[in-house]
Amino acid sequence: MATLDYDELAALFDSFTRRIARLENLDTYTTEHEAKRLARYLAGQDDEPPVESEWNTQMAAHVAAGRQWAKVHVLRDPTAPYFRYAAEWSWPNSSRYGQDVRILDLVGKPQPADIPDADYWVIDDTVVLMHYDPAGVWQHAELLSPAQAPAYLTGIEAALERSIASRTWWDAHPEHHRTAWLRAQAPPSDSTLDRRRT
Repeated sequence: MATLDYDELAALFDSFTRRIARLENLDTYTTEHEAKRLARYLAGQDDEPPVESEWNTQMAAHVAAGRQWAKVHVLRDPTAPYFRYAAEWSWPNSSRYGQDVRILDLVGKPQPADIPDADYWVIDDTVVLMHYDPAGVWQHAELLSPAQAPAYLTGIEAALERSIASRTWWDAHPEHHRTAWLRAQAPPSDSTLDRRRT
């Protein structure tokens, strides 16, 4: 196993030929570049127009060339603030650039035996584990050897097969949309209080 820093990890995305697939296993990811939008989302504020990024441009170019770029988010807590933000604001933007964002709904279910309980990227047939601290802050990446890779390659195929499009899941669960939980958190209006008194 080899530990990779950010630049070494990023270099792997420049040379793949067939596919990139990601398995996300955390409820929360803490990143500096998303902090402002996440705060606006949770505060009930309007979104700002997404800034064009090199990452999205790169992704769109690969997809246009016929390469797969997918992500499966393992869902365990649909009330997690980061999940709601990602599903409503972040992932729709990624999808516009060609990323196939999917949800594997494991709410109230055990981890499937054939899907590793890990965060990782599959880049062609290369597997890179992602390591985070308890707050969801990325620490480092770990390049697995070919001998270690098969269980992770099988796992990502199983996750892709059993998951559904993130938009399909989100549209079927309006109770988790921001309008719903903001309404639930709002203090009662005067008319509501008057009805309760009668």
